[in-house]
Amino acid sequence: MSSLEDLLDTPQIQFNTYLGFGGHLTKGLHLLPNGQELVYAAGNQIAFLRIQEKPDKEKLNKVQPLTRRVGGGAAPPRQRAFGGTTNAPQASRILTSTQKKPVFEEPETLDVPPQEDNNIIVPGSLVRPVLVSGHKYPITAMSLSASGKYLISGTQSPVGAPAEIIVWDVEQKKPLNIQKQHKGSITDIVISPDESFFVTLGEDNLMVVYPISAEYHHPLYTPLAGRQFVTPKPLTAMICVNPNLLIIGGDDFLTFVSVDLKGRTLSDNPVRVPIRRRYSCFKLVGDFVYGGTEQGDVLKIDFQKQTALQSCPSKKPFVGAVTSIVGNDQNNVICSTTAGRVYLIRTDTMTPVSSNEIATQTGASQATATTSALQLSAASLSAASPLARCVSANATGISCMATCENSKYAYAIGPNALARVNKSSLESRLLQTAPPTIVSPAGIQSLSTPIDTSRIYVSGCGSFVSVWSSQTGVELLRINVPNVFCNCVQLTPDGSQIISAWSDGCLRSFAPQSGKTIFCLQNVHAGGVTAFSLSRDGAFCFTGGEDSKVCVVDVCTQQVLQVCSGHRGRINSVTTQLVANNQQELVTGCQSGFVQHFHIIQQGNQCQIKPIWNSRAEGDVKGCAELEDGSQVIACGSGGLTWFSCGKNAGAVVRALPLVAGGTSLCKEERGDVCKIVIGCADGHIFVVDWDTGKIEKQLCVFCGQVSTCCVREGTVFCGGVDGGIVSFDLWE
Repeated sequence: MSSLEDLLDTPQIQFNTYLGFGGHLTKGLHLLPNGQELVYAAGNQIAFLRIQEKPDKEKLNKVQPLTRRVGGGAAPPRQRAFGGTTNAPQASRILTSTQKKPVFEEPETLDVPPQEDNNIIVPGSLVRPVLVSGHKYPITAMSLSASGKYLISGTQSPVGAPAEIIVWDVEQKKPLNIQKQHKGSITDIVISPDESFFVTLGEDNLMVVYPISAEYHHPLYTPLAGRQFVTPKPLTAMICVNPNLLIIGGDDFLTFVSVDLKGRTLSDNPVRVPIRRRYSCFKLVGDFVYGGTEQGDVLKIDFQKQTALQSCPSKKPFVGAVTSIVGNDQNNVICSTTAGRVYLIRTDTMTPVSSNEIATQTGASQATATTSALQLSAASLSAASPLARCVSANATGISCMATCENSKYAYAIGPNALARVNKSSLESRLLQTAPPTIVSPAGIQSLSTPIDTSRIYVSGCGSFVSVWSSQTGVELLRINVPNVFCNCVQLTPDGSQIISAWSDGCLRSFAPQSGKTIFCLQNVHAGGVTAFSLSRDGAFCFTGGEDSKVCVVDVCTQQVLQVCSGHRGRINSVTTQLVANNQQELVTGCQSGFVQHFHIIQQGNQCQIKPIWNSRAEGDVKGCAELEDGSQVIACGSGGLTWFSCGKNAGAVVRALPLVAGGTSLCKEERGDVCKIVIGCADGHIFVVDWDTGKIEKQLCVFCGQVSTCCVREGTVFCGGVDGGIVSFDLWE
């Protein structure tokens, strides 16, 4: 395929599950007014996720003693601090075991909503979002209108190109218009309360107003007015208080902008606040605006008098920067921080009355005493990562919170987790985790499944190795090796070990249930182990590294049996294949484009590889595979797909297929005489190609950036991207 136009008629793949979200964005999560559907950014995709839940009857029927007294010492401290008084001292009465019917059949008998989270999330529902495409670059900011009719998203600005702004119809899930007015990435987007216009703010400190209703007699969604702010540092946050007033904040910068769109005039009134602050978010609750700061406090702002009144806490600030603010039913506010905590603040006294640590870390077993991904500093982000170039991004704790009037919960999202928070009690529940790609510039580096099932899979991401359930999306185990990166991971055929290759040149083996280290073989390759594959019985491991060498390792004795040269540059692919007469063969590909083919000679406790042929492909080689009959080898890389002949014309190029973007990963599966190839590309495309004809049969594009790895088992394909997403689909349907 030489151009994108050639792919227009290629059928789209319907994926089964998608795991991952842009949890690093401080303005990337919203809850629809019905309180049952989340909207969040996933790379350059908009994801709509319905929260499917059912009541936990066992919890609702649980008998509890009558010990509550409103205003007395027996009441929990948080219950007394919710704000406001009550004239019904028995309103929180709990029914006893003498009741005739269970509580869940008569919820109306309780005047006060239960503070405990009594709902069960339907297993697997959180990994099946509806993904909507439209953006070319990663999303940096989103805004949802009050009625839930419009969703507006903005992207980062690549070098030499403007940022994209798309207006979406939420009900139809389709774009209405696209604008490109900013030279820098989009910092914030707000929609007026009456849904008559929306405003975008960019890194270039340019504010642009666009109409979304016909009352201004101006073409919809096109710029109506704008204002360039002169300040040495980028503006960071914005809020539309009413159709006539905007508040914009930055680093020691706070201004009130009066809006007259019928006269097409904007006038601002900068205000000097007594304390120097960098504003990260704003929220209108009641008659006041509350602004969160990166210094760790919340300011109460009177927008009518255009002045700041109070700050909370008054003395020692919260730990971490304030990333998001939401209101609850008592007109109090809840703020989240980069330290992973939420605080309930009484708005009348501006004092924090309760706090809780949100479960933004994985609920899986921690295999080692290690540093959490949410506690790593933003300095660990590499400039090579697309996430590092996003504005309004956060690498730790809670990045964003969202709620609505019809929900008793607020939803909190972090770099690798999604949690639910009770707006009154701050009780939290972890809903879903995702790979911690915020700390890995390469995203998902490797995926692997057991040899006999596709119900679970293993991922390597940064310094983490995780075991996942493919059906529910639950993270079953997380293993962390600090200060190194996992380049490749596989399960042994008997499922007794997880063997992984690391950037420090080590091979590490872990128990798949406990995560305990079985062995660590050091100094296998200078510069790091970049790829490996196991023999059919799992007794031997064939590795490739940065040093351009191929090694044979005895897994049982942890000894290097053989070292082979011949490649030039980093070895990107090492695959084994069982061919006729139970003979095993090995194919390797490297950065310089060389492909080598070996016989595997295995006798008892000894194993060695013997070269058969070597050849060269166009560009580099990222992935290799061999047919079960041993007649052909295929390689993918920057030059596309290349088929090599084995046997008599060993190493001869049979044919080549150019791709829209360079190939970055490859896997294949055979059924009878038919073989399908799955190709991952640098632009995020996934192609299913027929081996014999070389025809692209299906395509899928859900990743922002390259597809870094793919594997297939029992007809189920798993692909991982540099943006941290993992997608699965059926190969043969």
